[in-house]
Amino acid sequence: MKTYDIALMDQDFLSQIPWHYAIIDEAQRLNNPSSVLYNVLEQRFIMPRRLLLTGTPIQNNLSELWALMHFCLPSIFGKLDEFLSTFKEAGDSLTGITFKF
Repeated sequence: MKTYDIALMDQDFLSQIPWHYAIIDEAQRLNNPSSVLYNVLEQRFIMPRRLLLTGTPIQNNLSELWALMHFCLPSIFGKLDEFLSTFKEAGDSLTGITFKF
């Protein structure tokens, strides 16, 4: 169990550990894919199974929703521009997709 600050400070050491499962609380902190935190966790840490916990699951916009979905399932939620072009005008369809998660 580590805090975000510890994960960033000790990333050289912690990223060498093959984490089998990562349960990440306060996941809304990962809604910006350009942030240092998002990039360190996504690119440096080996975490094949990721579960995000948040008290605020509804995001402000589709880009923030994509960031969380992409963090967990990058093979399903690929590029942001593809996600936006698919769901920009079909916001109601998001209910069906996010219902599974």
